[in-house]
Amino acid sequence: MSRKRILVVDDEPVARRLIMMMLGPGYDLVPVGSGHEALEILAIDRFDLLITDGQMPGMLGMDLISAVSERYPGLACLMVSGNIDEVREAWLQSRGVPYVHKPYKASDLRQAVSEALPT
Repeated sequence: MSRKRILVVDDEPVARRLIMMMLGPGYDLVPVGSGHEALEILAIDRFDLLITDGQMPGMLGMDLISAVSERYPGLACLMVSGNIDEVREAWLQSRGVPYVHKPYKASDLRQAVSEALPT
């Protein structure tokens, strides 16, 4: 069985590295720094899960999830953000997109990833 491929999108290099360290070697992780870069990668490569930050310059996580849902409807998404208010929470729930509040523990992230990944 091949390892699950995860695209990690966050404009902060430290946050990307932290996610990659927390998830460890069990996944094939590809880090990118923006929503636009994520869409470019998705156009040429296949992933099992997209993890995106909520607040990024140029393209918010919600905008990226909307674009991904439209272009790649089978791709699971997970948002990690320190800024999930009631409106964002309702938007994510209406689309069935799980989220993890920053700051989070490694165990919380691993559990959310495990639950978000298709079987």
